[in-house]
Amino acid sequence: MIVYYTERNPNSKIAFWSLVRLFNWGYEPIFDSIYNAFSGMLKNGYAGRILNSKLQNSRQISVDQVFPPFNCQSVSGEKLSSHIFSKNKFTLVDFWYSRCGPCRLQFSIMRDLYKQYHDSGFEIIGISIDQIKDKKEWEDVIVKEKLIWKQYWDKNGTECQKFSIKAFPTNFLIDSTGKIINKNISMEELREFLSSHEPSLYNALM
Repeated sequence: MIVYYTERNPNSKIAFWSLVRLFNWGYEPIFDSIYNAFSGMLKNGYAGRILNSKLQNSRQISVDQVFPPFNCQSVSGEKLSSHIFSKNKFTLVDFWYSRCGPCRLQFSIMRDLYKQYHDSGFEIIGISIDQIKDKKEWEDVIVKEKLIWKQYWDKNGTECQKFSIKAFPTNFLIDSTGKIINKNISMEELREFLSSHEPSLYNALM
């Protein structure tokens, strides 16, 4: 609807700020079409240039794109390397934080899937956006929830802000080439996906 409206009202500030508000929930590919429909006056203004910059960054984490370098590290100081994707057939990158109820509700299913498919080429990477003051709570949740997969910390969510990852949990399913093949896949969909690809998961290790 907003695309249709913007194409006919390219100077509409109401439509422009509606897009900005929608963007607060994270990037969707349709946002590019909406933005491109605006007049040069809106796109070249101060707010328009900022929005364009955010769209360009966020476009890097859309489906079919290669997952970009992400500046975060583990408790021990290990930096996240893109090479980890090539070591596995599929990798789920899960963004969460310690006080996020919906994030933690998924962990029991993720544990089951990890135990069932990890030896066949499935990996999970957790990236927390916890604030520096909540570091201890983040570490406690990892232990309490038995998160046995790799955990990294995006301190204060700095990198997530850069890529406009604003809703949690957010996840990306990535193949062995580093390409994003799904975004915000549900745990049941993930279970079905891994089950249907189990032979190829096994063969990838042979």
